[in-house]
Amino acid sequence: MSLRFIVGRAGSGKTRACLEEITTQLRSGEDGPALILLVPEQATFQTELALLRQPGITGSARAQVLSFRRLAFRVLKEAGGATRPPLGELARAMLIRTLLERHAGELQAFSQLAGRVGLASSLARGIGELKTYCLGPEAVAAAHGALAAQGEGDSPLTRKLHDVALLYRDMEEYLAGRYTDPDDYLTLVGQRLAAAGFLQRASLWVDGFTGFTPQEMAVLTACLRTAGRVTVTLCLDPGCLAGEIGETEVFYPVWDTYRSLRELAAAAGVAVEPPLVFPAPGRTMVREAIGTSGHPGRQGGAGSGCGPEGVWRVSGMENTEAGVGGAGAGLKPEVGVGRGAMAAVLPRYVNPALAHLERELFSRPVKAYAGQAEGLRLLAAANPRAEVEAAAGEMRRLAREEGYRWRDMALILPDLEAYRSLLATVLADAAIPFFIDEKTPVLHHPLVDLLQGCLEIVSGNWAYEPVFRVLKTDLLPVDREEVDLLENYVLAHGIRGAGWLGQEPWSFRRQFTLGEEEEPAGEAAVDCLEQVEAARQKVVISLRGFGEALAGVERASGYFFTQVLYRLLEDLHVADTLQRWQEEAMATGDMLAAREHVPVWNGVMEVMDQLVAGLGAEEYTLKEYAEVLYSGLEDLQFGRIPPGLDQVIVGSPERSRLPEVRAAFILGANEGAFPARPAENALFSDADREALEAQGLVLAPGSRRWLFAQQFSIYQALTRAREYLWVSWPLADSEGRALSPAPVVSQLRRLFPGLAGKGGAGDGGELGEVGLLPGVPRVAGLLAQQLRLARRSRELDPWWRNVYHWLVADAGRRQAAGRVIVGLARVNAEKDLPAEVVAGLYGTRFGSSTSRLELFAACPFAHFAAYGLKLNERPVYKVDAPGLGIFLHAAMKLVVTRLQEAGLDPGEMEAEAAFSLAAGVVDELAPQLQDEILLSSARYEYLALILKGIVGQAMAVLREHARRGKFRPVAVEARFGPGEKLSGLELELDGGRRVVLRGQIDRIDAARGRDGRHYLRVVDYKSRPRDLKVRDVESGLSLQLPLYLALACRRSRGLVGEEAEPAGLLYSAVHNPLLRAEVPPDPQVAEAERLAEVGRMQGLVLADPEIVRLMDEQAAGAPLVPVRLKQDGNLAKSSRALTPEEMQDLLQRAVDRAAALAAEILAGEVAIAPYRRGQETACRYCAYHPVCQFDLLAGNAYRRV
Repeated sequence: MSLRFIVGRAGSGKTRACLEEITTQLRSGEDGPALILLVPEQATFQTELALLRQPGITGSARAQVLSFRRLAFRVLKEAGGATRPPLGELARAMLIRTLLERHAGELQAFSQLAGRVGLASSLARGIGELKTYCLGPEAVAAAHGALAAQGEGDSPLTRKLHDVALLYRDMEEYLAGRYTDPDDYLTLVGQRLAAAGFLQRASLWVDGFTGFTPQEMAVLTACLRTAGRVTVTLCLDPGCLAGEIGETEVFYPVWDTYRSLRELAAAAGVAVEPPLVFPAPGRTMVREAIGTSGHPGRQGGAGSGCGPEGVWRVSGMENTEAGVGGAGAGLKPEVGVGRGAMAAVLPRYVNPALAHLERELFSRPVKAYAGQAEGLRLLAAANPRAEVEAAAGEMRRLAREEGYRWRDMALILPDLEAYRSLLATVLADAAIPFFIDEKTPVLHHPLVDLLQGCLEIVSGNWAYEPVFRVLKTDLLPVDREEVDLLENYVLAHGIRGAGWLGQEPWSFRRQFTLGEEEEPAGEAAVDCLEQVEAARQKVVISLRGFGEALAGVERASGYFFTQVLYRLLEDLHVADTLQRWQEEAMATGDMLAAREHVPVWNGVMEVMDQLVAGLGAEEYTLKEYAEVLYSGLEDLQFGRIPPGLDQVIVGSPERSRLPEVRAAFILGANEGAFPARPAENALFSDADREALEAQGLVLAPGSRRWLFAQQFSIYQALTRAREYLWVSWPLADSEGRALSPAPVVSQLRRLFPGLAGKGGAGDGGELGEVGLLPGVPRVAGLLAQQLRLARRSRELDPWWRNVYHWLVADAGRRQAAGRVIVGLARVNAEKDLPAEVVAGLYGTRFGSSTSRLELFAACPFAHFAAYGLKLNERPVYKVDAPGLGIFLHAAMKLVVTRLQEAGLDPGEMEAEAAFSLAAGVVDELAPQLQDEILLSSARYEYLALILKGIVGQAMAVLREHARRGKFRPVAVEARFGPGEKLSGLELELDGGRRVVLRGQIDRIDAARGRDGRHYLRVVDYKSRPRDLKVRDVESGLSLQLPLYLALACRRSRGLVGEEAEPAGLLYSAVHNPLLRAEVPPDPQVAEAERLAEVGRMQGLVLADPEIVRLMDEQAAGAPLVPVRLKQDGNLAKSSRALTPEEMQDLLQRAVDRAAALAAEILAGEVAIAPYRRGQETACRYCAYHPVCQFDLLAGNAYRRV
């Protein structure tokens, strides 16, 4: 039994030495003690592959590559201790979730967070860390008691320890005698390993570790006592083997591991062999002990990272004894196996510049590289996209011009999450195969959505969101077209609960407006309804059994709920569907997707198995069970094996065990990312860890030690490549915020002064030569940008002309870029429609509303989409602004109708009676709005109360106007047009054609003047204040009021029995404003303020003081109309008034403009020409932008009015 170290810096051949030693022993035959190579979990696949690539090795039962977890499985399987079923990590999180619910009333720190997503997983990880550091619940409880005794009973840490000790103790009691916690496996292995026969006299190599947890140390101790020889490789400068080094040194984490292992071996009575040393090249390394050579201390070699306490010195083949004292005392290091004389460069580094980097990276003072640093590039990019595109271009160049394989290159990203989507897009465009080495969560997989959604369907009474989340998983026998039909129908009618499960076929009809329904359904609508009903039946049949099994179940065991869920998966044939998806993905070459579905199924089955095994007997409500299941699913992740042999590996410095590569690309080397800022532990903060250490509870190192250890992570990342190293960083993030390069960039610039001035990558708009362009699609996209600029008066650079010819010269490139090239010729414009098409769309007898003409004036294409193509937004069962407008218009109509029926004058009514009338109208109309939507929920019932306030306020305004004026309504919601009481307004067009306007006028008021003639004004209700401007009438954007008034005057005999004159065009705001006040105002004062704000109508009136007094007798004070009378009785200059001639001219201009717009419609104009006035545009609230695709960069322009 012995312990041996293989020590050397990065690239010195430590792993190769292990593989060669194993290979040498395998050549002697399969008989003999086991040969075990112990590596980190994520490195097992790559290490097995490397072992099988050794000359003469095609397979072996004697040699095994294991991780600590796999070693534990082997030991417990052979030596016993695994008879109790394991409670996996996922089940442990679910168990803690259950315990949180059980002890909710006892918790001190987590009582308010017990139901929060992620808390159970955080506690599970925290308890797992305690177990890893061999700390039981008793130790936690003791620390809690000690802090409480010190008067810190109310501190956050003390309360936290109370909760952790409580949950930890209960968890251990629950597991005792029934289950084994995976975090206890290594502890059990340390106790049972001696009984494992396959480890007796085995040779064990431990490679790729920086450090070990206390549990792992215990396993290694048992291995030292059982195996024949244990060899541990350490990425450590040989000069660090003697003496102490400071914790700020780059190799301190590994040196601390070396020291701990030597102490462990001494305590176990195991001999330590002389280390196998691969010394750093180009350096004489003879140890000079303090006090024996006249030196004041150990002088570290350049870049040793070992501080000033002492050093090895080696000349040629000499091996000098370690000397006395220090961690390496009494040992004679061996020179690397089979090396002969030391090479000038470590075995990994073909490029001397990279060898210099490895030696001198952390040296003080800096030793600059003397030659030209070939194969090393520092690059600043404008943004992350430009950085990734530049790296992709360089990888393509290396592959094309330097003969690199994709597997010879690796992308190392300190912040992988920030770059993931960019990498997927850019590398795919560049046709670079890649594999992202990370564990993938499964929360967004369709299977997980199905499980969560089905539980929510039952608990949430078939609410819209979970139902369609389930349907869109494609795991039910309903295709996507049927799902879309169902979704549209359900949204339009607000169906849920019994609406889904009813026996009668669906035949809901959407109410178009109050008191009316849409036209009877035609044949197409009937067919659509039949398809909707057929799709509903598929959904109900698929989920009925699941719902019936859970109906009426208040509490049940975890086993019962899990069994019902599993039966649902069987009934839906989910496993077969996932298998089919895998086969389809393999057929299309999408290997990552192909290797996703089955692992997710297996993972979900594992969660269910663990839930049943660990918590099957626990009683839950359906909601509690869903939360427990989700706590297991949220931690479920699966790792992927690279689907190909030739692809770029993408990973982070911490997780990925990147293979030795020819070229390494480090992207995102920014301050705060490289090294990364330490993430605060969710359970124990740095301050907590320091306080616990003072109580004797030592946990994982805090942020300070972690930051120091990041130096070693940076060292490993920068020394991974043999020939080529690329380090880049963006100058700004994707939102334009400035970023700074990492401190190591400055160090690299000092090491290689010739690189300091090298340029960076721009925004991706231009590249230097075709060979650097990242893929044909991207080339075509860049060319399209240049051609667009050239089309806008910028001359096309000849280089881009060559790019164009290069693209179209080859059939393959031409096909790949075809869509982009064709798109260059596209102009986003629409030609006028032919006459026959206009007739087919609009009919031979053309009629129009004023709002339709206004829409055409705003944008001809929007009019075409709405009235020609008849495109409508998807109706949704909710009260939106249009719905409220319909309701308020109907309410005001009914208010006036009730007044007229009762013969009441609103000006003579008391305020209470007026409000009572308004409230009664709202109660009468509420059931009629969208199938009783105002009665469908407490929220909408509250909205009905708000509407009572709004209509009551409008009634107060009407009452005040009646009290102060003589104008009275003569028509409300007055329809005009063919077949109506008021005939439509006829517009004369060229060629003798006529267009009849139809519509509805909210209110027409009339009053008789002193001259005996009637005067008319039209009032239009708006939900917010609005004014009428003459310029809007001239442009056609506000034709409604003048056209309504023109029509009312022409049809005045039907309204007042004689000819009438125009008096005003007014907007009345129907809303109940909030008042700003520091203290609650007096009710009468508040009412007066509201009237002053909403009672004043906006628009234009006749410039006649007598007519103004007919509208408001108090117009000289605070008028209710947009004019004010001076003391002399004349109109103030600020008044919005027109002379009789101006009024008539405005009405005629409105009629003429309406005729001109109608003529343009019939001429087939459909131009994409939205108006713009200042910051206001027709596109602001337009629903048709996805159809017209208006884009200033594509040549579209606003029409200024």
